[in-house]
Amino acid sequence: MKKIIVPIDFTEYSEYALQTAVSVAERHDIHITLITMIRNPASFSEETITDSKDNFLSIQQAELKMKEFVNQDYLKNVSFDYVIKHYRIFSELGGFAEDLKGDLIIMGTLSSNSLKDFFLGSNTEKAVRTTEIPVLVVKETEKEIDLKKTLFVSNYRSKAVVAYKKAMKIFNALNIKPTLLFVNKFGDKFLTPEAIKERIEEFLLKADGNLDNLSSFKSIDSKSVGRGTHTFAAEHHIGFIAMTTQEKTSIGKFLKKSKKFNLSDKNNYPIMSVKMG
Repeated sequence: MKKIIVPIDFTEYSEYALQTAVSVAERHDIHITLITMIRNPASFSEETITDSKDNFLSIQQAELKMKEFVNQDYLKNVSFDYVIKHYRIFSELGGFAEDLKGDLIIMGTLSSNSLKDFFLGSNTEKAVRTTEIPVLVVKETEKEIDLKKTLFVSNYRSKAVVAYKKAMKIFNALNIKPTLLFVNKFGDKFLTPEAIKERIEEFLLKADGNLDNLSSFKSIDSKSVGRGTHTFAAEHHIGFIAMTTQEKTSIGKFLKKSKKFNLSDKNNYPIMSVKMG
């Protein structure tokens, strides 16, 4: 892994994301690119331009704010640069990150106890759902990620192979050996132990060409993927969760699960979303 992309909106939440990126970059010699996305004036309608103009930044204003933002002691030991882009819709972030040859996007969010949206609201949720680059979402109190116990969650179907490979590329770069978790949901799609074993073996042979990671595989029976994941993570003291997602998947709702399931604050995990093909 060579480059981490960090979207910056000059709030404390994007600074939390940057601090997390720095903690990873320092340990693994990774370059960081900060990106500020400015709403393209051409995308405003006559009805919205009046309400939006007070929040509108020019390139020059953004440049000044960025120079002030990066004047931090904790950035002195890492390689970084920044870019400023106009956008029409925030989901363009994924395309910008791909053009910048990013391997991972790190974004900040409110803590799960008060989570409503990501730091740029529902637009960021859309970006998470659409970008082909893995997106790591960190809560406001998270500045350093505990990578010792990492969980990778998937349905382990063929559509998840590409996402799995992207995640494993990041795991390998960060010297992570994740636990591979399958949540066996109650209902008409509930699988027998034999069927689960057959699915994961078929998946690993297709993705890895071998069964070396089979020893890292675990399963849990649950009513939902969110409930099963949080239960397993709490019981095994997981510090970091990665999961394959589809465009309809809401990471925001997943992050809220810890409060719903009455898990303690220390189990509000940073989540890496890896979009399935």
